[in-house]
Amino acid sequence: MKQGIPIAVLMSMDEFETHQRIKLEQLRREVQAGLGDLEAGKVVSGREAFELMDRELGD
Repeated sequence: MKQGIPIAVLMSMDEFETHQRIKLEQLRREVQAGLGDLEAGKVVSGREAFELMDRELGD
């Protein structure tokens, strides 16, 4: 910890590789969903996208 904030994680290589694989699988699902939305015409402008993100993040 540094100033009360966790700064590192220690895990086995197998755990790390599993974690990376899960993240990649999730990314692929999200990209496929996004492509499906695009093909279905479910899109918003860049401005709208940033406004939605701001609302979600509370900015």
